[in-house]
Amino acid sequence: MFLLNDLPNDKALSNFVKDFPNLEFTSVSAFLRIVRLGSIYLEKLDKLLGQYGITHGRWITLILLKRQKNSQKLPSELAKQQGVTKATISGLIKLLNSEGYIERSSNQSDKRKNIVILTKKGDDLLNNIMPAYYEFVSDLLKSLNHDEQEVLIKLLDKLI
Repeated sequence: MFLLNDLPNDKALSNFVKDFPNLEFTSVSAFLRIVRLGSIYLEKLDKLLGQYGITHGRWITLILLKRQKNSQKLPSELAKQQGVTKATISGLIKLLNSEGYIERSSNQSDKRKNIVILTKKGDDLLNNIMPAYYEFVSDLLKSLNHDEQEVLIKLLDKLI
C-alpha cells in the first residue's frame, strides 16, 4: 500500500534537484501516480471483496483455480502465480479449506504431493462476486474511452 495522498508537484520536486541532480520530474511524477493509483484501486477492491467475506489473497487463489480447466493446481504453482511464498499459500489454502471453498487431494501422478481443488461452494462464491467485480472495474475506468483504455493497456504492458 502506497500511503501518500499529497503527491509532489514540479515545484516541490525542483527543491530536491539541488541534492539529487539525476531526479527526472516526469519519471518520478509518473511513478508516484502509478503506485498511488494502484493503492487506491486495491483499497477499493478490498472493500468490495470484504462485502463477500473474503480477502484479496483468498480471492486470487480461487480465481487461479477457476482458470484451470479442471479447477485444480499444486500449491507450489499457486504460490508462483501469485508471487507469494509457500508459507503464505499454505496459510491461504488452510483458510480456504476450512471455509469449504477448496479441497486438498493427493496428486494422481505423485502421491507425495497434494493438489488444491475448487469446490462448488468456492465456485458459487466466485460466481456471486464476479458480476460485481466486473461492474466495479468498468466503473473505475469509465473516465477513459475504449481507445484510451487500449493505449493504457499497451503502455502498462510496456512498463511491466
